[in-house]
Amino acid sequence: MYIKDLFTLFIKLTGFSTVLSSLLSLLNVGLVYLFGEQAYLKVMNIGVGQDMLFILIGVLLMYYADKLVSVFNLSKGFIDQTIALEGITSTDVIKIGVFIMGGYLLLDNLSFVVTAVIQRFSASASESHISIFTNYDLVKAGLNLVIAYIMLTNFSAIAKWFVQKGTEEKE
Repeated sequence: MYIKDLFTLFIKLTGFSTVLSSLLSLLNVGLVYLFGEQAYLKVMNIGVGQDMLFILIGVLLMYYADKLVSVFNLSKGFIDQTIALEGITSTDVIKIGVFIMGGYLLLDNLSFVVTAVIQRFSASASESHISIFTNYDLVKAGLNLVIAYIMLTNFSAIAKWFVQKGTEEKE
């Protein structure tokens, strides 16, 4: 693997992470609209614009990573232009990155969903019916779990989408 390929992969993963976090933020805005929390709508409109800007920046980072590496000469100044990673391709690095992001989403939201479900069962069994967790939080965490599941089960397909045919270096 060449230094240029490594920088390109890091830029693409940064773009993917930016798009993913902005989409999750837009998911929050959609849930606020869905559950009718009207007091926050004006503030949320500003957030939608910001998220759309970050999605645009992330997509540009993903599609123009090669050009950014060339324009800023990121691969210049190294003694050796290759990295001795035997058997590891660009697709493998992307797979690892997508798997780590999906795993983080899973671990971050799984405990909340389990706690909220247990709390709802205990509240329905008691006479108090006090709900600490709102429907909004539970739906948001559930949708994040679905996204994490999709990322963890399809990380290979996502990696192949990132690394187009012909750009993979044979070593």
